[in-house]
Amino acid sequence: MWKYLWWFIGGAVGLSILWAVMDAILPGDSGGTTTAGGVLVPFLSANIAVDRFVANHMRVPDKAERWWLVLWSFGALLAWSVIGFVVLAVLGVFEGVDTGVFAVILVVAVAVTFLSVWGGYAFWPKRVLRNHERQAQRRATKAD
Repeated sequence: MWKYLWWFIGGAVGLSILWAVMDAILPGDSGGTTTAGGVLVPFLSANIAVDRFVANHMRVPDKAERWWLVLWSFGALLAWSVIGFVVLAVLGVFEGVDTGVFAVILVVAVAVTFLSVWGGYAFWPKRVLRNHERQAQRRATKAD
C-alpha cells in the first residue's frame, strides 16, 4: 500500500507545483486558480494512486485498503500544506490577515481537502477498473 501512497504524494507535489506556476503566470488576481488547485490536487492525486492500484491488482481497493489510502493520503497532504504555509508565512503573505478569518479559512480548507481525497478514492476506482478491463479486452481482441 505504501507505493500507492508514494504515487499519491508524487502526484500532489507535481500538481501543486503546476498550479503554483499557473498562478504565477496568469495575470491579475488569480485566486480562483489557487482555489481550484486546492480542490483538484487531492482529487487528481487520489486518481493517480487509484489508477496504479487498479492496474496492478485489476480490482478496486476494498474498504480497509480504501480507508488506509484516504487517511494516509490526507495526512501526507496536511504535511505538504504545513510546508506551504511555512513558505507563505516566511514570504509575509499572512501579514494583516485577521486571525479569526484565517482560522475559518483553515478549517474549511482542511474539510474540503479531506472530502476531495475521500471522493477520489470512493468514486473513481470502479470507473478506472472498467477502463482497464476494456483496455485488456481490446488487447486480447488484437492478439487474436
